[in-house]
Amino acid sequence: MDNSASSPDLRAVTAILYLNGEWSTADGGALRLFDQSRSPVEPEAAEPFLELEPRRGTLVLFWSHLVPHEVLPARAARYALSLWMCVEITIYIVSRRVLLMTAGTFSTGASRPS
Repeated sequence: MDNSASSPDLRAVTAILYLNGEWSTADGGALRLFDQSRSPVEPEAAEPFLELEPRRGTLVLFWSHLVPHEVLPARAARYALSLWMCVEITIYIVSRRVLLMTAGTFSTGASRPS
């Protein structure tokens, strides 16, 4: 699972433009977007996710931090242009050290900033 609550990162919006030529369902590599808004009263037959095949010219935009997602295994070369729009500086505590993250910089400190 990418950008999950258990391992968050700075990505807020994901944009993916698929560049593959010929692609078939048998090639795999679909993007799976999980639906967190489904009501428990919906029919069980409905899938709790949407799968998008990586077909040329398909543009996908979604909230990275709100929509759990994953890429399924591909059995052919898969080409895409991905862009992430990130949030401001975020502080994570990792093994008693502070990990400061910005869109392009990672730095660690020995203690919490005051």
